[in-house]
Amino acid sequence: MKLAIINGQRSEATKKARGLCPGCGSELIAKCGEEKINHWAHKGNRNCDQWWENETDWHREWKNCFDAEWQEVVHKDESTGEIHIADVRTPYGWTIEFQRSPLVEDECKARNTFYKKIVWVVDGTRRKTDIRQLSDLLSSSIQLSAKLPTYAVNPNNKNRLLTEWRTNESLIFFDFRQVDRDGQRVIWFVQPTLEIKDGHLPEFINDLFISAFPVRWFVETHFNGVFDQFFSSEIQEHVLQFCRELYNIRRRYKIGAFPDPKYSWLVA
Repeated sequence: MKLAIINGQRSEATKKARGLCPGCGSELIAKCGEEKINHWAHKGNRNCDQWWENETDWHREWKNCFDAEWQEVVHKDESTGEIHIADVRTPYGWTIEFQRSPLVEDECKARNTFYKKIVWVVDGTRRKTDIRQLSDLLSSSIQLSAKLPTYAVNPNNKNRLLTEWRTNESLIFFDFRQVDRDGQRVIWFVQPTLEIKDGHLPEFINDLFISAFPVRWFVETHFNGVFDQFFSSEIQEHVLQFCRELYNIRRRYKIGAFPDPKYSWLVA
């Protein structure tokens, strides 16, 4: 935990300091050493938030992209008394959770239900093989002509990270700590699968697309309050555009326009 309450103020951990948990009000002890980042911990092995995970430099770096007032905001369900501490809560009602450790499906669903408007940013570097698997996935997928790097995902490529998070119905970004050609750090957004009926398409489309968004865009849209617009309208417009382009690519592949066997999944 980054922040505790000392004399009524939210404060970071310093050596020998003691504070109160903003969630349950119990005593916290400052943990300041050489191996781990400075943080607060409950006395003993208890933690009032069952969803809390040990914080790393990666978590702290992401939190610090946002105002201190937005970080570690306490949420309480008045009907049940359930308490959780969001990594980031924006003034526009979005909860942003930075997740490194794996989650079981039931916990994902519980968090989505509790926070309602939630965005997940998942650390894609926890396992050394995940970056290699991303490269393999992109090489067997189709790059589209979108402004941002966007790929129609090869469904036969069993990417482990995508498989683990595919059942999560909220918005998901994967952070592989990559930068684009301009030196901007990017995160990969899993475009939601939408059932779209369009007059130019013969049937419902259920393809998966991933796009690389600049981290700066992600942060600024939350500061500017326009993430709601992205969520409510722009995503569907983008996915519809991608579906149309992929449909035309499939037609070209069927007539032998680019007979590369690695793209055989287009007509599977």
